[in-house]
Amino acid sequence: MNLLSRRSMLAIAAVVDVALHARPDPVPAKALADRHRLPPRHLETLLQALVRAGILKGVRGPRGGYELASERRLCALQWSPPRMINRCLNPTRNWSIL
Repeated sequence: MNLLSRRSMLAIAAVVDVALHARPDPVPAKALADRHRLPPRHLETLLQALVRAGILKGVRGPRGGYELASERRLCALQWSPPRMINRCLNPTRNWSIL
């Protein structure tokens, strides 16, 4: 029995992947999709939800991709998996008060 949905597990995996690989350049969605063996279009909607939730930051351009919205050392303090998943699934809620 899984406690988290596949989409939630993929969101956690994507954030961890970006945290590990986003130095010095952002991580392209295609590289993430290749590492997780997913179609880029499937992963792109999840990455956009993470950007809207304020967890990731999208960088446009030919060398664009995704990077963490805050510093890596602060993420362990700010983002326990349940909070991260709630922010991703409920992006309209004001999470700044937590």
